[in-house]
Amino acid sequence: MLADYWKKDFSKLPNALQARVSTWVVDWGNLKERQNYALKIDYNNDPVLAGK
Repeated sequence: MLADYWKKDFSKLPNALQARVSTWVVDWGNLKERQNYALKIDYNNDPVLAGK
């Protein structure tokens, strides 16, 4: 997971930057989840994509 990758090198960064990067990683993860959820909804409701 991307967040785990970032956390490995966090101790080398200033605290303010650590907080900034972790916030960015969490936001990015949430965005990906929302996109996947939206794709799932679209897929299930679209007769062509669902093969109906």
